[in-house]
Amino acid sequence: GSGVKCCASDWGCASRFPIQFVAQHATPLAFATLQRHANDLKHVALQGEFEQWKERFEAELAARSEQERRALAARRHIEETMDLRCPRCGSVFDQFVGCAALTCAAANCGAGFCAFCLTDCGSDAHAHVRECRLNPKRNEYFVSEAEWARVVDGQRRKKLQAYWATLEREVRDALAADASINQIFRDLQLAGMLGAEAFAEQAAQLRGMGFVDERAVR
Repeated sequence: GSGVKCCASDWGCASRFPIQFVAQHATPLAFATLQRHANDLKHVALQGEFEQWKERFEAELAARSEQERRALAARRHIEETMDLRCPRCGSVFDQFVGCAALTCAAANCGAGFCAFCLTDCGSDAHAHVRECRLNPKRNEYFVSEAEWARVVDGQRRKKLQAYWATLEREVRDALAADASINQIFRDLQLAGMLGAEAFAEQAAQLRGMGFVDERAVR
């Protein structure tokens, strides 16, 4: 409770006195000592509150930093998923002309692989390309760049959708605000997925404000 404890509190007295009453009956020296002691107690209390706030702040900062780290890792993974790489050495390529049976041009590699599914076919991918499930022209090696791009983007789209489903909501929200990720989703005609994330976040905020009909924000 408030007030100054009785000097006999160690012997069981529970009385407390208003500070004005104490000022009227204590000597100036005793009252000054009391005030100094009270100020010390306030300082200790404030210091304790500050330490608690500091601990909460550092915990929140650590959690936010960890979330940002996860979002950065997810962004890097998505960007790397968009790259087309030799299945053997990992060298990046982004186009080809004519035959879909590719040979890696990287030094000391020479892998033969399929331009559609990127399967390593040893030194020659021709036999695989003719039968590849992704080849829009079965038994043929040559497709236009536009046909090839449709196949490759379809594979990218499936990989991105599957990976996106594994991410935590907070990470998806962070990525949805990233310009690079937005461009990737637009290029793959998946921008609606980011729009759904934004709608879900807005709906959650409205529910927190007491709204229950999500149709109101459509």
